[in-house]
Amino acid sequence: MCQETNNLKLLMMFIPTVFRKCIICYFICTISLSERLKLAEYQHSFMA
Repeated sequence: MCQETNNLKLLMMFIPTVFRKCIICYFICTISLSERLKLAEYQHSFMA
């Protein structure tokens, strides 16, 4: 029983870190994508 609650605590500590990493990666990906799009648009208007 004690071991079970300990595992649960570890799981509860572990999940948020993984979740946070995923969120950070997601934000980095979306931000870099939008930045790239803006840069492409800017270059396009600059060329024209």
